Amino acid sequence: MDCFSNYQAKEIGTDLVRLFITDQQAKGLANGSINRSLAALKRMFNLARPDGRLREVPYIPMLKQAAPKSGIFERAEYSAMLAQLPDYMKVPFAVDFFVGVRSEEVLGLRWTQVDLLRNTISLLAGETKNDDARVAPICTELRTLLVAQSANRQAGCERVCFKIGPKGHAERVRSVRKAWYSAAVRTGIGRFESATDADGKPIMQKPRGPRSKPKAALTYVGKTFHDLRRTGVRNLIRAGVDRDTARHISGHKSDSVFSRYNIVSERDIMDAGKLLDVYNAKMLKEATAAANSHSLATVGGFGYADETVN
Repeated sequence: MDCFSNYQAKEIGTDLVRLFITDQQAKGLANGSINRSLAALKRMFNLARPDGRLREVPYIPMLKQAAPKSGIFERAEYSAMLAQLPDYMKVPFAVDFFVGVRSEEVLGLRWTQVDLLRNTISLLAGETKNDDARVAPICTELRTLLVAQSANRQAGCERVCFKIGPKGHAERVRSVRKAWYSAAVRTGIGRFESATDADGKPIMQKPRGPRSKPKAALTYVGKTFHDLRRTGVRNLIRAGVDRDTARHISGHKSDSVFSRYNIVSERDIMDAGKLLDVYNAKMLKEATAAANSHSLATVGGFGYADETVN
């Protein structure tokens, strides 16, 4: 945080922190990004206080963050995107959609981690975000893509996610952003809009040359590759996978974060209504049967069932 680089800790107060917040907002940073910087600043003060280096810790206001993102892919959207993506993007796309593995974990996969006999993908300790080893399942559709990818790999290509470079050699896929934006725009799940600052004014790109005119900066709006991770978690739960197993596959440490990824859609609510109808019909049938049984037992108890009318 260069804003505080020329200050001693005792000189940093709430007013200066507010100036820092205003400066960061003017640069277009989101509240969540600014809060991470504020949390680091607060952490530094709290570490210095027990050692007696500071007597007081200034009040550091935190900003209200946007609600957690809730983008998910429906099956039709998955099929449309799969048809538009280049071949080297299809495996990471499918892995994220079906089991919610992080994109960086998928892009780093080697063929030695893929077991097509047991239909499992092994994520190695030290190579995941949390450094924990995990195992993810390979469903039939994903297996078909992996088999096709394996058939197309060159000798000595150890990476599962590869693309053919300009010289005709297999190269590791390191980024999916450009291909993702192109496919998303073609399928209609994303678009580009003019970027604006905090005051709503358009942000202009720097001219590329002395004779070029500045152009309006564009920003992508729509479903992102990370939305697949939320979709994968949701698919695991909807498929009936128990919560602990689903958390192991996705790699979420805390249940609170996992819950944010397990998003409920409008269709889930409609399906819940159908299940509720089935349940209520079952309860009504059982209650009616019990009432009829009780009625017959009561009539029989008073002797009415065998009474003969003369």
